[in-house]
Amino acid sequence: DRAVVTAEEVSRRARREDRAALSACDRLGEWLGVGIASVLSLLNLQGVFVGGGVGESFDLLQPSLSRSIRQRCFPLMCRGTVIARAELGDNAGLLGAAAYAGSCRHNI
Repeated sequence: DRAVVTAEEVSRRARREDRAALSACDRLGEWLGVGIASVLSLLNLQGVFVGGGVGESFDLLQPSLSRSIRQRCFPLMCRGTVIARAELGDNAGLLGAAAYAGSCRHNI
């Protein structure tokens, strides 16, 4: 049996400078950057906010995430784009949906 290691445990270990955990965070940041760079190149967004459980470890992922985005995104599309940790945590999606619903007018 292999023990299951949670993302929270990897973050804890990385903060204690465990080499394997730091390597895992580096790789996750790199792959997350690949995905974000693709979206930025396609949509020319002004900002990307990383939330939820991944956002809780943003400081560990940010160096490799930013490097990966710089390497892969079309410079014109990424210039000035903000990549930051979402401040609303796990409630961001719910609060955004509620704000959107409140702004909609429904005709019956």
